[in-house]
Amino acid sequence: MVFSQPIYLLLAVPLAASLAMWGFRTRWLTGLRAATLLLTVLALAGLTVRLPARASTVVVIADRSWSMPHEAEGSQRDAVAVLANSQGPDDRLAVVAFGRSAAVEMGPQAEAKFAGFVHDVGRDASNLADALEMGLSLIPQGAPGRLLVLSDGQWTGREPSAVAARAASRGIAIDYRHLHRPWTGDVAIARLDVPNAVAPGESFLITAWIHAPARQEMTFELRRGDKRLSNGARLLEPGLNRLTFRDQAGAPGVQAYSLAVAVNDHDAVPENNVAKFLVGVHGPRPLLVVASTPSSGFASLLARGGLKVQPVIAGQCRWTLEELSKYSGVILENVPAESLGATAMETLAAWVKETGAGLMFTGGRSAYGPGGYFKSPLEPIMPVSMELRQEHRKLSIAIVVALDRSGSMAVPAGGGRVKMDLANLGTVQVLDLISPADELGVLAVDTEPHVVHDLSPVGNKGPIRDKILRINSMGGGIFIDVALHASYKMLQRAKAGTRHLILFADAADAEQPGNYKELLQKFRDENITVSVIGLGKETDPDGPLLQDIAARGGGRCYFSDRAEDLPRLFAQDTFVVARNSFIDEPTPIKTLPGLLALAGRDFTPPELGGYNLCYLRPNANLATVTVDEYQAPVVAAWQVGVGRVLCYTGEVDGKYTGAMARWQDVGDFYASLARWTAGRSQDLPAGMLLTQQVEKGLALVQLHLDPERTA
Repeated sequence: MVFSQPIYLLLAVPLAASLAMWGFRTRWLTGLRAATLLLTVLALAGLTVRLPARASTVVVIADRSWSMPHEAEGSQRDAVAVLANSQGPDDRLAVVAFGRSAAVEMGPQAEAKFAGFVHDVGRDASNLADALEMGLSLIPQGAPGRLLVLSDGQWTGREPSAVAARAASRGIAIDYRHLHRPWTGDVAIARLDVPNAVAPGESFLITAWIHAPARQEMTFELRRGDKRLSNGARLLEPGLNRLTFRDQAGAPGVQAYSLAVAVNDHDAVPENNVAKFLVGVHGPRPLLVVASTPSSGFASLLARGGLKVQPVIAGQCRWTLEELSKYSGVILENVPAESLGATAMETLAAWVKETGAGLMFTGGRSAYGPGGYFKSPLEPIMPVSMELRQEHRKLSIAIVVALDRSGSMAVPAGGGRVKMDLANLGTVQVLDLISPADELGVLAVDTEPHVVHDLSPVGNKGPIRDKILRINSMGGGIFIDVALHASYKMLQRAKAGTRHLILFADAADAEQPGNYKELLQKFRDENITVSVIGLGKETDPDGPLLQDIAARGGGRCYFSDRAEDLPRLFAQDTFVVARNSFIDEPTPIKTLPGLLALAGRDFTPPELGGYNLCYLRPNANLATVTVDEYQAPVVAAWQVGVGRVLCYTGEVDGKYTGAMARWQDVGDFYASLARWTAGRSQDLPAGMLLTQQVEKGLALVQLHLDPERTA
């Protein structure tokens, strides 16, 4: 029992006292009066009796890691099908898959029809705790439910018992079905003995220990990258068998190896027949300078300053830890975030924080906020922030967001959310970035337009945010001509000087373009721009249509097949429309004492031709600042984890370089910033050698002295 207004229970005290003082002569009347007063007090207090819920939710937790048997997926799908067939009318069935991460493959549904596993959860781990936690979140509070775990019982990550205890406290049972493979007759690579690091040109040994359950023939192959170093056959004896190889270190960086063994007989666990390992090679490594176009001369300028650099175009990079290990740092020269991709940015951030590498950003129209780095995986490690502060806004804008709410938006996007939820969050990013004086309109479109928020100054953002976050996928497809026509009528009423439409659509499900070319000509005639955010790829069936809409609308077209990228893309387009985040005027700058810590000397730079308006984060080192109303950082740096990140907000090679391009010390200035990014190599005096080795979590640093020294 619960009370919605428990304060009325206090009336029971004076009423009971009055009943005791002025009771009736007969017990029957006194009891009747007492019962009447009690029921009245309980009614005022809002007595509610919660009955047990009839609907039950069953969540299947499916292990998708490599340790599962080959036929595990079929068994898991069969188990889901059996549960779906036995559902009652009020029951709900959901599916969560897990590996290195967990993802909702099917949200709680009545009459469930499981389409199969679609999420890449990373099969090199078994994070059971996260999967159980996600499964619990799908069962409503106070409602009955069960979790069914389909796994081999092997887990990685945090201890799942705490989540199991939380499930028990809610009365939610955890059932399991043990799926495992036989372990008898398994040949496996038991361990590898290799040096952590070697010097360039040094020869070293690689020792592999192979476990065999019985005497049998084995073949093996050792590769360094794509090159085969050794292969052959070996007769294995029961127990551990040793294989020894010799190789020679190459250039500084990391050499990647793979060893594969195979037996003629059936092997129960073939996954443990392949091992990959890395060997570090000491020595100075170059800086990777990533540019958007091959015409940039920035890398050549750094090379003339004495730095060893490797220039590359953004689309040609392989953003793997193995590839990055060849470099001491990365410089992103006016490169848009979409040229990297979310996965590459996540890898870069981890590489800097965990390995002690350096990262440097330079400015321009394709960098920082306009380049899509706001809310990106790289934003948290940057020493500057990129929000649009309202005190620096000079022009009001009117934006209409037309959202695809078709059936494809109901597809799960991980974390218990669907694609529609992330599109809603993207629209909220637009709301948060504009000022109260700006105008915002929101349409949800399927075969018809539905006004979520009519175009008006945003004022109080709370109610608007609530309406946006409640948009649900309602089936059907998005009719492009309907969306454009409704948006045009709404923007015609705008009072702001800058008017803009953000059209969001599924790149594989954008229907009925109709007379979109004529409609877009009306947009252009009235100086209304149109950008498109396509969920999918440029090669999807409707990708060319969305690109043509953006081109005819004078806006930008963004594609991503990762729904979690949507908030960042909505924010990026808002930055570009606002235009205030890039100052395209010549601006004087001045250096601060913080520059000495980075460059080792002072400079007197001329004015910039333009720069990205950013703001210094707390604890960052401010080295150079603009001399204008913003007092904005031009050079800022800090340590992130064991790595370094530096931001230069001016353009280094392009239209907005300005007088910096003609400055006689510009090469030394840029080279000093890049040198800090790469990390200084402090040479020791002759007769001294510094070594570092990590073993079992312990770092051993040794200074070796020449025994023949005279002092």
